Amino acid sequence: DAARLVLRAQVENLPYSAHQADLKRAYQAFARQFGPINLTNTTTRVDEETGEEKSTQRRPNLQPFYDDPDVWLVSSIEEYDEKSQTGRPGPIFSERVIQAPSEPEVHGAHDALAVSLHETGGVDVERMAELLGRPGEEVLAELGSSVYLDPIRSTGGREVWVTADEALSGAVRTKLAQAREAAERDRRYLRNVAALEEVQPEDLRPSDITARLGAPWIPVPDVEAFVAEVMGVRTTIHHTLEVATWSVDKSGFSGKAEATSVWGTQRRHAGDLLDDALNQASPKIWDTWRDENGEHRELNTKETEAAKEKLAAIKTAFETWVWQDTDRAERLVRLYNDAFNNLVPRTFDGSHLKLPGASTAISLR
Repeated sequence: DAARLVLRAQVENLPYSAHQADLKRAYQAFARQFGPINLTNTTTRVDEETGEEKSTQRRPNLQPFYDDPDVWLVSSIEEYDEKSQTGRPGPIFSERVIQAPSEPEVHGAHDALAVSLHETGGVDVERMAELLGRPGEEVLAELGSSVYLDPIRSTGGREVWVTADEALSGAVRTKLAQAREAAERDRRYLRNVAALEEVQPEDLRPSDITARLGAPWIPVPDVEAFVAEVMGVRTTIHHTLEVATWSVDKSGFSGKAEATSVWGTQRRHAGDLLDDALNQASPKIWDTWRDENGEHRELNTKETEAAKEKLAAIKTAFETWVWQDTDRAERLVRLYNDAFNNLVPRTFDGSHLKLPGASTAISLR
């Protein structure tokens, strides 16, 4: 109770030295009779089975009160040295450890923005205008590039403003496209466009991108074009993105000599290996036979290795072919960058936060 009276007086900005004196007297009386609040007794014993030393710690002055939520408040008022088993009064006995909440000092739009972020977690134009006694338009003009109008959430005559760290982070390529579309109907979004253009990630080049056969971002028509141009077969391919599976119409491979020589083997033709490549599967060739003991199955390692070599040849051929055509390369690079090179991490600045009741004895890094 004495510790709480000190804290309450400090929070309410009332005189607290008398409460500190009461707390000190109560602490000294307790320590004389029972020792330090955080007195810790350590018992060490040797495990008979493993021979390992095991230590057990007990806090006789605190343990009976572990079910009391205030036990750790009481524990915190003392600085305890476990080696010497001595305790001494902590800062609460002689210092101010909690600052009283103070009214914010607002001298300009950026101060008002800090208050708005602290109170509401967002940009509240009405609150900022109230704090400054000025029209919202003037406040926004002074804030300049610190805030931006959100083109997605600003609908139905309602304007939603966000901080620059929110507007210019995340899926910035997507945001740029949205801002450009919004700017066609409202020129205020032109500043979003200009700012977002400045933070776009640098495009990756073909040499930075692995275009793997079966990669979900590569369109089906490009895979079909590869099969037609390189493998000499016109086929139909389907890609079910939701379950990450590809299917190949293999009828066009029938009767093609290259299907079992250049791009496949007699035991695994090119159509099956193309299916394996797209679905990231590894071919296995099995020999089966039947005798008086039933049916038997054994992996044919020689044929399996031959099929794997043809599979690798198909994959390598695709990775070479995919970047050879300039128009196709530019289109795929754009597609990849828009899909996967799209994010800018958000950097948070918590300098506007006020933490009422936080201890001044602790410094956050």
